[in-house]
Amino acid sequence: MQISVLCAVANEATFECENVSSGIYHMNWYLLPRRAKSYLILMMVRTLRPVVFMSGHVIVLSLNAFSNLLKRSYSAYTMLQQNSN
Repeated sequence: MQISVLCAVANEATFECENVSSGIYHMNWYLLPRRAKSYLILMMVRTLRPVVFMSGHVIVLSLNAFSNLLKRSYSAYTMLQQNSN
Protein backbone atom coordinates (compact mmCIF):
# COMPACT_ATOMS: atom_id res chain seq x y z
CA MET A 1 0.00 0.00 0.00
CA GLN A 2 2.83 2.39 0.83
CA ILE A 3 4.48 1.82 -2.53
CA SER A 4 1.23 2.52 -4.37
CA VAL A 5 0.80 5.85 -2.57
CA LEU A 6 4.39 6.89 -3.31
CA CYS A 7 4.07 5.96 -6.97
CA ALA A 8 0.72 7.74 -7.35
CA VAL A 9 1.97 10.95 -5.75
CA ALA A 10 5.22 10.93 -7.72
CA ASN A 11 3.32 10.29 -10.95
CA GLU A 12 0.95 13.20 -10.25
CA ALA A 13 3.84 15.53 -9.39
CA THR A 14 5.64 14.60 -12.61
CA PHE A 15 2.46 15.22 -14.59
CA GLU A 16 1.89 18.63 -12.98
CA CYS A 17 5.50 19.69 -13.57
CA GLU A 18 5.05 18.94 -17.27
CA ASN A 19 2.09 21.36 -17.34
CA VAL A 20 4.04 24.31 -15.89
CA SER A 21 5.46 25.33 -19.27
CA SER A 22 2.08 25.47 -20.96
CA GLY A 23 0.64 27.32 -17.96
CA ILE A 24 3.33 29.97 -18.27
CA TYR A 25 2.71 30.31 -22.00
CA HIS A 26 -1.06 30.70 -21.62
CA MET A 27 -0.86 33.48 -19.06
CA ASN A 28 -0.65 37.18 -20.00
CA TRP A 29 3.15 37.18 -20.00
CA TYR A 30 3.30 39.90 -22.65
CA LEU A 31 1.96 42.41 -20.11
CA LEU A 32 4.81 41.78 -17.65
CA PRO A 33 7.99 43.84 -17.38
CA ARG A 34 11.11 42.70 -19.21
CA ARG A 35 12.77 41.28 -16.10
CA ALA A 36 9.75 39.10 -15.28
CA LYS A 37 9.65 37.85 -18.88
CA SER A 38 13.27 36.76 -18.64
CA TYR A 39 12.47 34.85 -15.42
CA LEU A 40 9.58 33.13 -17.16
CA ILE A 41 11.83 32.14 -20.04
CA LEU A 42 14.26 30.58 -17.58
CA MET A 43 11.40 28.69 -15.94
CA MET A 44 10.19 27.40 -19.30
CA VAL A 45 13.68 26.25 -20.26
CA ARG A 46 14.00 24.45 -16.94
CA THR A 47 10.74 22.60 -17.52
CA LEU A 48 12.11 21.05 -20.72
CA ARG A 49 13.81 18.44 -18.50
CA PRO A 50 11.07 16.43 -16.81
CA VAL A 51 10.99 16.09 -13.04
CA VAL A 52 11.18 12.38 -12.25
CA PHE A 53 11.19 10.89 -8.76
CA MET A 54 13.34 7.83 -8.23
CA SER A 55 13.81 5.30 -5.48
CA GLY A 56 17.42 4.46 -4.77
CA HIS A 57 18.57 5.89 -8.12
CA VAL A 58 17.23 2.67 -9.67
CA ILE A 59 13.44 2.65 -9.92
CA VAL A 60 11.37 5.47 -11.36
CA LEU A 61 8.33 6.10 -9.17
CA SER A 62 5.30 6.13 -11.45
CA LEU A 63 2.06 4.27 -11.95
CA ASN A 64 3.60 2.37 -14.85
CA ALA A 65 6.45 1.17 -12.63
CA PHE A 66 3.95 0.18 -9.93
CA SER A 67 1.88 -1.88 -12.35
CA ASN A 68 5.06 -3.61 -13.57
CA LEU A 69 5.95 -4.37 -9.95
CA LEU A 70 2.53 -5.91 -9.35
CA LYS A 71 2.77 -8.04 -12.50
CA ARG A 72 6.21 -9.34 -11.57
CA SER A 73 5.18 -10.01 -7.98
CA TYR A 74 2.13 -11.98 -9.11
CA SER A 75 4.22 -13.94 -11.62
CA ALA A 76 6.74 -14.84 -8.92
CA TYR A 77 3.91 -15.82 -6.57
CA THR A 78 2.23 -18.12 -9.12
CA MET A 79 5.57 -19.68 -10.05
CA LEU A 80 6.29 -20.44 -6.38
CA GLN A 81 2.79 -21.89 -5.96
CA GLN A 82 3.30 -24.20 -8.95
CA ASN A 83 6.67 -25.37 -7.66
CA SER A 84 5.30 -26.17 -4.19
CA ASN A 85 2.57 -28.47 -5.61
